[in-house]
Amino acid sequence: MPDALQFCSYDNWEVHVDRQDVTEYPDYKSHILLASEDGKWRYERVRNDIARHQSISRKDILDIASRSIEIAKMLGRPMHIMWFVMCAEPGGREANIPWYWTEAHKTEDHSGRQRPRLVKVRGYDELKQIAELRSKYSNLAIDLQPQSIDLFRDNKFLKAVSDVAVTSNVPVYLRGSSLSHAYYQLQKNGCTVIPLGDKDHLRARKQVQFGKLVRDGIPEKIASKKEHAATITVPASIKEAFLIAKFLEELLEVREATTPAERTSELADVFEVLRGLIASTGNNLQDVIEIADRKKSKLGGFDAGAILLETSMPTVQSGEAVINPNDHDLEQIKIVDGETYEIPFTFLGFSPLGSQKVLKLERFGLELVIMLNKDHIRISAQPIPQQMKFDL
Repeated sequence: MPDALQFCSYDNWEVHVDRQDVTEYPDYKSHILLASEDGKWRYERVRNDIARHQSISRKDILDIASRSIEIAKMLGRPMHIMWFVMCAEPGGREANIPWYWTEAHKTEDHSGRQRPRLVKVRGYDELKQIAELRSKYSNLAIDLQPQSIDLFRDNKFLKAVSDVAVTSNVPVYLRGSSLSHAYYQLQKNGCTVIPLGDKDHLRARKQVQFGKLVRDGIPEKIASKKEHAATITVPASIKEAFLIAKFLEELLEVREATTPAERTSELADVFEVLRGLIASTGNNLQDVIEIADRKKSKLGGFDAGAILLETSMPTVQSGEAVINPNDHDLEQIKIVDGETYEIPFTFLGFSPLGSQKVLKLERFGLELVIMLNKDHIRISAQPIPQQMKFDL
């Protein structure tokens, strides 16, 4: 719902479309904006255990980023685009639909700005105190949190906020995005507006570091796009380690493929990495295939999908093994004790890219957020969040 971007915290992503690389910047989302049956908006609190989940999938992010670039090229200008995401089409398919766009606003870096004293403004009454407070504090800012949802669409109220902000020379901190109506009106009226959810450093093109193995022709392709690519050729002694990492990356790509053609293409990439791995170890592909065939004839392949849960000795009383398949959660991170966890390799197979697993270390007041990405696993430590109060 586009109105949610006027009020609620949201996630950010940085995408390099040519390389299909996605970097996630998830945020803590304490509330969600929902539509009631009578057409009015209402706020609902989000449970803490899901408040950090990614809003949309990596597949949708890539789709939106790729098509946004095409739209920008077609119109010949940089822009911000608002999308309806995962809309149901006839037949049950889902689609992302571009809805509204604005010219890209000027890039501003607020990262070095000293955190000001925030004054919450919920309506006209709080605006009256800004001038007095400005005389007391040199570093002041308006924290715009209207008590009524309708005030965010009220141009008269936004003009009043703008007049106070400009006269007192204070910025306005906005919890919504730069695509919101409030942002547009405040900017038009001459305010300095800082969307709290925006990541200023994402708006400027910067160096992108990878440190991963690529196909031999990739540096030349990057150079053809007028980009500089710094590469090194690793010695044979460590190339095997990079090939194994690349093998895991390509396997995840197979899982993310959604059509038979995409899956075939990704499997071809897996095979190419395997071919390189075999060569790097001094083996011959045909010899590996022959040994694989002998092992299959003796022990079988992996066609049946049999999962070994555990082994158990028969009990004395019944002579039967005691194994309960329902006791096994194959994709979850296992708790060894209150401070130790085990991450099974099945985590790579089950966990969607960009999805988060949150491990709580209650004793230390921390939680570990683990996110599987295409070519790395990100782990971040942060205080266990408390449910925020946000009254409108």
